[in-house]
Amino acid sequence: MTNRLTLQYHIKAGSTTMMVEGRVGARDCATLRDGLDLARSLRSTGPIVVDLAGVDSLALAALLILDRAAAEARRAGRALSVRNLRQENITDPGSLRVLECAQDDSGPLVPASPGPPALGARAPTRRRSIRRTGNPADVRSG
Repeated sequence: MTNRLTLQYHIKAGSTTMMVEGRVGARDCATLRDGLDLARSLRSTGPIVVDLAGVDSLALAALLILDRAAAEARRAGRALSVRNLRQENITDPGSLRVLECAQDDSGPLVPASPGPPALGARAPTRRRSIRRTGNPADVRSG
């Protein structure tokens, strides 16, 4: 793999794929953001797939840019998905917690799961209420 950030684009069957290779550090985030803008402009409709199979390392700032791009695409009526996001490539694995807590108008964008998150995916929300009876030791979930 390469140290330099490289972006390639493929347009097929109604979708645009942006292939990312190399290291995506904090200094590369402007290039990543510009690359996402270019992917949106190549075709005005249809899904956008960001393939991270060739990424050696990924900074927290890059994750946030991808997360925001997915939210923007959703608001524009498009889908943006990320493939091959590997947790071992994230330079700060604790940064996934930031994304798990990130919310926009549609709720959490990244599900809290043992596997790698699917950026742009809406997390299932779980509502939990607790009912108490007369006995303080008796708490029921409902």
